[in-house]
Amino acid sequence: MKNNNEKGFALVLSLLLLVVMSLMGGALIVISSGDHQSNNSSDQYQQAFYAAETALIEGEKDILNKMMGPWTQTSALGSLDPNVQAFLISMAVDNRVRITTLASLPINRDNDDAGQPILNKNSECFKSFRNIDRTQFKATNHVESQHFYQLIEEILNDDDNIIDTLEGTTDKQKKVDAEIFQLKRFYFEYFSTYLGVAEFKAAGSSLKKTSTNAQTQGHAYKIYGCGIMKGGSGASNQLEPFKSNENDILIPLETVVIVG
Repeated sequence: MKNNNEKGFALVLSLLLLVVMSLMGGALIVISSGDHQSNNSSDQYQQAFYAAETALIEGEKDILNKMMGPWTQTSALGSLDPNVQAFLISMAVDNRVRITTLASLPINRDNDDAGQPILNKNSECFKSFRNIDRTQFKATNHVESQHFYQLIEEILNDDDNIIDTLEGTTDKQKKVDAEIFQLKRFYFEYFSTYLGVAEFKAAGSSLKKTSTNAQTQGHAYKIYGCGIMKGGSGASNQLEPFKSNENDILIPLETVVIVG
């Protein structure tokens, strides 16, 4: 005997299952999209952190270069003691040598030799450090808007340095170009301040395989660095397409170095 109440039950059940499966599929898409966006954000913050580390390294190199003094031609060493001349000439590169003097020691100043302010206190990088006395703070230098991509451009231009499992040169080049375009978002900035004379321990060894620690003094500097990711879309400048846009990510780092 046929029950008329069961008419259309299969259709209702099919529609119900379709709705449930659609909801599950939509939820999976949302979760997958969220994970993908989270991974992208994590990569961007990681890259900005690398740019901030680069800022600290470049800030230390800047201090060392200034302490070593400008390059001088060996032909201009005639006024020095002959023994000193001989030593400097033995250290020369392409008939040039660097002479370290106390005058080349980077110190805190308000203005540079041209009368321009050394520190830009309106910089977002400067404002990001909460432990700075903004009214009294002075710096030895302040270098802004340094393009991270320019430091590694030569590496990326060498195909031997690029490892890719994609088949075909066209696909590989597209992927490399896309990565380069993203790297052009990242910049770094640094400034440093002279803290004064500080003591540090130096270790040494001899031919007898014994080592000693010596307490000595050097000049202490605090270096502040920022890794910056620019937002917005591409502009006409192919080298720095994001330079004029606002910052999307800014990561500040700081370190203290002591140089002799």
